[in-house]
Amino acid sequence: RTPASWYLLKWAAEHGAGQQPMRRHAARRLPPQKLSEAQAHYLFPLIDANKDGKLSLEELQSFSINTNKRVAQKSFRIPVHLDANMDGSLSLQELESDIEKMQEPVKGSPGEQKAGVALQKDKFQKADIDKDGKLTGDELIAFFIPNLDHELWMLQARPLFESLDADSDGKLTVAEFRPSGDFEGADVDENGSISLEEFHAWTSGLQKVKKALQEIPTLADRDSDGLVSLEELLAARESLRGTPASWHLLRWAAEHGAGRPPVRRHAARRLPPQKLSEAQAHYLFPLIDANKDGNLSLEEFQSFSINSNKRVAQKAFRIPVHIDADKDGSLSLQELESDIEKMQWPVKGSTGEQKAGVALQKDKFQKADIDKDGKLTGDELIAFFNPKLDHELWMLQAQPLFESLDGDSDGRLTAAEFRPSADFEGADVDEN
Repeated sequence: RTPASWYLLKWAAEHGAGQQPMRRHAARRLPPQKLSEAQAHYLFPLIDANKDGKLSLEELQSFSINTNKRVAQKSFRIPVHLDANMDGSLSLQELESDIEKMQEPVKGSPGEQKAGVALQKDKFQKADIDKDGKLTGDELIAFFIPNLDHELWMLQARPLFESLDADSDGKLTVAEFRPSGDFEGADVDENGSISLEEFHAWTSGLQKVKKALQEIPTLADRDSDGLVSLEELLAARESLRGTPASWHLLRWAAEHGAGRPPVRRHAARRLPPQKLSEAQAHYLFPLIDANKDGNLSLEEFQSFSINSNKRVAQKAFRIPVHIDADKDGSLSLQELESDIEKMQWPVKGSTGEQKAGVALQKDKFQKADIDKDGKLTGDELIAFFNPKLDHELWMLQAQPLFESLDGDSDGRLTAAEFRPSADFEGADVDEN
């Protein structure tokens, strides 16, 4: 009943010998919780900042930010490797020493690296409210969790905004914003472009929270005055049950001592792990045993895993409609080039980086086109859109990322170079 067992159960299901296993973290869904009357009475005066007996959307948003700060104040600890003198504060000298020691940031050109270092120093100066040359308490929290501070998050969001703003007109079009996320959700004023302020609200999560909290006046405001009284909140508790807004209210109640933390909207009661049945083991064994020697090697397990993933992809994959212009179920090089040009993709990076990105897609196309007929069909399509299932294609796609991390271009990544990406020890298989 291990991660390995989950794979065996998945393979059995894919090959017709059982049901799909529950994910290792999957579980039985619990019914959504409801804000209690006592919790509503407790929270209302805390949220009602101006004490007018009504809750506005602005008061709800402000209380959300303050509660997040309260959580951070209780749990935040300065990273040990930064606090050289172990005094619980961060000096500019300690920050500069860590940047130099860890060679951070390591990605990008020397100019981009200098800009990254300058940004960290600017954040430090902005967070140092009392100008004593070190960050303590709320200053530390603002520096390390800048989305809780409007000015600091604007400072941090601006470089990303400018990197996406290809024509430098101070706003993002659909094509410029496309790699980042939901354009309609970020374009609050619906004017067809995204301003820096809108980008700040979207990237910091404030817009998502605002959308969730808007459900409270929407569902509770019976007299349509744009505000919510205690009586209206109490009456709307059932309507709010299971909504993102209710989850926020329950979390606030717990953080302020009026109940237990709510179950996440997608959380559930854990089920016991499943066990591979004897029949499933008998069914799978000859399928995995490629050389029919009566024994299963690690290589056979790995090969079977890849082939099973390919089998799933073959059953489920459909070419994206917007790319298949002639609707013949295949992808020609002309269709790929047309899609790249039409969507102005990729839009991030310098002109050279954009050209390299386009060239990579064309190289992938040529590599995936096994029969060299100028179009991708069947397994060729799957390999192009799911390159992790093809060793050569994945090596081709991974190469640019590897080179961007390889700061000294020596063909290997040190712990400092690899640090921004993932678990160095897990990737360093030969431990050299």
